[in-house]
Amino acid sequence: MTGNQYRRLIASYLQAAYGDRGIQIYEEVSLGTSIIGKQRRVDLFVLHVSSSVGLAVECKYQDSPGTVDEKIPYALEDLRSMRMPGVIVYAGAGFS
Repeated sequence: MTGNQYRRLIASYLQAAYGDRGIQIYEEVSLGTSIIGKQRRVDLFVLHVSSSVGLAVECKYQDSPGTVDEKIPYALEDLRSMRMPGVIVYAGAGFS
């Protein structure tokens, strides 16, 4: 599985589980500036249409050992700096 496939899997799950509650899901959405000054792109932006409440979802997939463990603290801090709720979902054998 790739990171893009994992993102689509999470989007499909969210749509199947919560679609009847009036959500729309957008992929790779630009949402302001990150904590290091770069343009922020979140993997998924879930919008509850009737209330206009949004949720940023970062999807992390790592199937082999690498630097993803180092990226999680950064991603958490970046989500914390946003003006909306956000979550990280992660999977794969590469997490320690």
